[in-house]
Amino acid sequence: MHTTGNVLCRINPRCGPVFSPEKRCWYPVAAAVSAAALRTSSPHWGATVILIGRNEEKLQNVQAEIQQDGGQVCYYSLDIRDEDAVIKTIQAIVAEHGEIAGLFNNAGGQFPSPLEFINKKGFEAVLNTNLTGTFLMMREVYRQSMQKHGGAIVNMTADNLNGMPGMGHSGAARAGVENITKTAAWEWGKSGVRVNAVAPGWVASSGFDTYSPAMQKTIRTCVITCH
Repeated sequence: MHTTGNVLCRINPRCGPVFSPEKRCWYPVAAAVSAAALRTSSPHWGATVILIGRNEEKLQNVQAEIQQDGGQVCYYSLDIRDEDAVIKTIQAIVAEHGEIAGLFNNAGGQFPSPLEFINKKGFEAVLNTNLTGTFLMMREVYRQSMQKHGGAIVNMTADNLNGMPGMGHSGAARAGVENITKTAAWEWGKSGVRVNAVAPGWVASSGFDTYSPAMQKTIRTCVITCH
């Protein structure tokens, strides 16, 4: 299963009532933005899916899978930590595709480490991707499209209610995403923009296999004791 970072969608004015310009509908995607999820939704909901991420090979793989099922999709290679690049990319998307109906912020990354071993550079790197990048995408999509046309934003966080042992930098970033989601919902509601967050727990995906046996044991223990 291929996964990618952020997803935007533009509605098809000729689509049916499930995904209409008037209702400003947004499609729900579960724990990760996967080709399996998008390939089954895009053709039926009349959406043009726009993929954003740093790894062009992964973007192309997801694009190909969606196209195989008749979906409308394109991608832009982007580092969401780069403010100028985010601004220019959203400008290009709006110029080429028109108003943006939905944004799903799914990009993120972290590495396992106890708090006492995380240096400043590592801590900031995780916050820049998981929190700052999410903020920049939200802000520019709102400024350049949703402020005038409304829409929906969904931010991916994590189940960090009682902390994230072994990944405190990610827990801090995800808590920030949760809070900024609430703030944006208050401030942008007047423009017809809905802002929500999804906070899944640990998922035994291929990414889980990249962790050391010790970290995998920590995660399994946390799943049992932290909830």
